[in-house]
Amino acid sequence: MSSLIFGSTFVFIVVILFPSANASGQATILQNHSSYQTSWCFYVFGEVENTGDTPIDGVKVSATFYNVNNVTIGYASDYTEIDVLLPGRKTPFGIYTSDYGIAQLIANYSLKVSWQECPTGKPQGLRIVSNSSSIDSQGHFRVVGEVQNVGNHAVNFVQVTATYYDWKGTVVYTANDFSFDMLEPQETGTFEITVSDGNRSALVSSYRVTVESYNYAEIPEFTLQTLVLLLLGSTTLAFLVPKKTRSRQNEA
Repeated sequence: MSSLIFGSTFVFIVVILFPSANASGQATILQNHSSYQTSWCFYVFGEVENTGDTPIDGVKVSATFYNVNNVTIGYASDYTEIDVLLPGRKTPFGIYTSDYGIAQLIANYSLKVSWQECPTGKPQGLRIVSNSSSIDSQGHFRVVGEVQNVGNHAVNFVQVTATYYDWKGTVVYTANDFSFDMLEPQETGTFEITVSDGNRSALVSSYRVTVESYNYAEIPEFTLQTLVLLLLGSTTLAFLVPKKTRSRQNEA
């Protein structure tokens, strides 16, 4: 029985930690995007997920705008907030046009995403220590918290990004903070991110905070790899206990 358990666990570990030679990344635009219009601009907010099994970077979302007659009247594009997107990770994006003549005529839009393979990925060395939210005196949704560099090297160009959702899980805003350019190993820094638009603030029901630097990605609270290592450890212990005590550029 123990051999069977060990064998199953070993196969599981191999599948998770050693992906097939045909592994590839895949950027997917999630269906929780939204848009809103001001006097001068038209905005689109949403999320992209790496649904593949290798890291990707250079993720760029492009929007095509249409008028009421479904005629193309403009374009806009921008890169996502997270630079290197590891498998299973999400990143927000924000696209806008400030062309008044176009913004006032937009009745609909379509989105597409492009990306490239990044086999080397980015090591994980940053952690969100804490975060909390409040509404300031002007009615703006505000998030504050701390980030720690738990890696072995100093990090620079640290960006903390907040994705804001309404009660249905739709992305209604995204914003970021560059409060600190460098964090030494084990050093902690504070951040503050505010939704500058009061109308958007009123829609926020929940939020998600992510962090990335030039040389480190975020360490998630819990990963499947962690579960695998725990299974490996428990299986190995079972064998050690005496018997008497045992019972590319891409587009979508």
